Amino acid sequence: WLAVTNRRYFLCRMTDELSLSRRNASPLACILLSLDGFRFYVDTYGYETVHHLFDHLVRVVKRQARQEDVVARLEDSELAILMPRSDDQAAEALLRRVEQGFAQSPFYLEGQPEPIRVHGGVVSLPLPYEEEVPGVEQVLRFAHHALHNAMHAHAADEEGDDAEGPMPLAFSI
Repeated sequence: WLAVTNRRYFLCRMTDELSLSRRNASPLACILLSLDGFRFYVDTYGYETVHHLFDHLVRVVKRQARQEDVVARLEDSELAILMPRSDDQAAEALLRRVEQGFAQSPFYLEGQPEPIRVHGGVVSLPLPYEEEVPGVEQVLRFAHHALHNAMHAHAADEEGDDAEGPMPLAFSI
């Protein structure tokens, strides 16, 4: 495993960064990345291959993230990135750089480049409709909601549905 923080550390850092964001009126962004087809890869290739896949994902993310960004594995198929002093535009730019990083450095499975799909959801603070800075669990709920919207939008796009409004962040790698 590459050096990536765990959920406990991430939540502690998020608590600290939320306090700083509130105190200094500075922006804060959180990105959730989810590996599409996680169960398929585990069932087909085993956990060792999935660990290598996540190591590859972490390497690409860390090459694109800033040193002060916190990268953590929250769940089996989820990676989180906490971006202090960053707004949604900075988070979206990071997602685009990660997407480009995967295009330049694909994951190879059985000697062939494997088309891995990762979905990304972004939440940034301050939220325009919130009077107070939300807590850690609320921020993660918002990020999960954005992630699920991105996954749904990508599925609808593949089916040829025309979704109304801006497209949530989702990309294939």
